[in-house]
Amino acid sequence: MITGDESPDSVLRSLREKAYLFIAKPLNPPDLLQLIKTTLESPPGPDPIEVVSAEPNWVELRFPCEMQTAGRVENILDQLNCNLRPKVRQSVRLAFHELLMNAIEWGGQLNPEAQAQIDYLRTRKFVMCRIADPGTGFDPAGVDYAAVTSHPEEPMAHSETREERGLRPGGYGIGLAKSLVDELVYNEAHNEVAIVKYLN
Repeated sequence: MITGDESPDSVLRSLREKAYLFIAKPLNPPDLLQLIKTTLESPPGPDPIEVVSAEPNWVELRFPCEMQTAGRVENILDQLNCNLRPKVRQSVRLAFHELLMNAIEWGGQLNPEAQAQIDYLRTRKFVMCRIADPGTGFDPAGVDYAAVTSHPEEPMAHSETREERGLRPGGYGIGLAKSLVDELVYNEAHNEVAIVKYLN
């Protein structure tokens, strides 16, 4: 759906009508061509995103743990935040991206048969996003491959651990997300996380 109307109602209508992506104008022709190519390469069949709730203040989605669908979920969430101040919108976008990628890659093991879920709540005072993955969770003390566990005097120690384990460079997701939002809270098992950004 390509439109100049970025209101939450338009985003939710496109979601209910099973639009593949919501694209706000103006759009560069090369970007449009890439989006068309990506859409045509998506597997045929029913839309994998299940809409549990599509109220402007409460959106709840279930979807398979694979990158292409996760990208579509990010698109939906970002469009719901279009009327936030640019800095706030960017902070929520980046924090959500980091934590969603953790959920899909680590919790869901990139398994399209496994389901993740997000809840997006919006009030006059805050935006909250909850991400639940199908994994068993993790022990925060045992993630020595993440920057968040590094000692301040050795901020890069996790990089050596990642290299030893054959993991891609990174490990900054949780720390980055914490720095971008006002609150970040995990459940006991650490397979669900909620971020809150205050709007005042």
